[in-house]
Amino acid sequence: MNENNEVDIVEQILNLWSSKISIISWAVSLGIIFTLLSYTTDPRFESKAVLNVIDEESSMTSPSLGLPSGFGGLAQSAGFKLNENSIPLSVLVVETIRSKTFFKHLLEKSDIKDQIVGDDSKTFSYIEMHEYIFSKELGVFMDRETGLLHISYTHTSSVFARDIVNLIIDEINNIFRENKIEELKKAREYFEAEYENAVTNSIKTSLSFLLEKNLNETMLANVRDDYVLKIIDEPVIPANKSSPVRSMYLIFGLIIGGLIGSLIAVIRFNFLQSRDI
Repeated sequence: MNENNEVDIVEQILNLWSSKISIISWAVSLGIIFTLLSYTTDPRFESKAVLNVIDEESSMTSPSLGLPSGFGGLAQSAGFKLNENSIPLSVLVVETIRSKTFFKHLLEKSDIKDQIVGDDSKTFSYIEMHEYIFSKELGVFMDRETGLLHISYTHTSSVFARDIVNLIIDEINNIFRENKIEELKKAREYFEAEYENAVTNSIKTSLSFLLEKNLNETMLANVRDDYVLKIIDEPVIPANKSSPVRSMYLIFGLIIGGLIGSLIAVIRFNFLQSRDI
């Protein structure tokens, strides 16, 4: 600093240049330390799937406009409040996958709790497991350009990462299929009862058409495995880990080390300058 207490930038830069050996030493040392720390972190693997959401209807509407009760239940489980506005099926699928209710369903359908929690000895409720573990490892998003659904899961086990993505796909298809079949069954019972009470041929003809359509939809629901999610790119066991990325640890260590070395050089230089004054 000069006599007006102003920092001489050129002098500071020259000081940093003269201290380059010390700064480089700090950077290299922390780069090595951070890289070694990366070896203490368990490798994690990410399995991904790309899917097409099969939407046979343009949208799912509120109960008053004909929304199947099964789909209504799924919408409520995903946090939707049904009203007169339509809900795209793709949105319904995404929010169902993210919901705590669906996660609870997965826990009941498959023995995955121990693998999700891992070595943590703490006792978790399913809500805590969903909030602190499952939702952080799960990736779900719709590609706006392609309209395709992307699902991924990250875990220390590459096999489990693949298996849980497959489980999510299977259970979403099963839930939507079962709810649709139940809705079709109730509709068919209603049509059959109305047909028995119909007094005009025109009403009987209309009901016959609805019954035929109902039976066709029931058949398709029973035989189609990919009911709402059709796999475009199936999840596989990842061969390479997704983290830790040791090069990033090295770069981060070099940056932090360089900053620390530079800060020490500046503080030491200005301290000696103040003593001379």
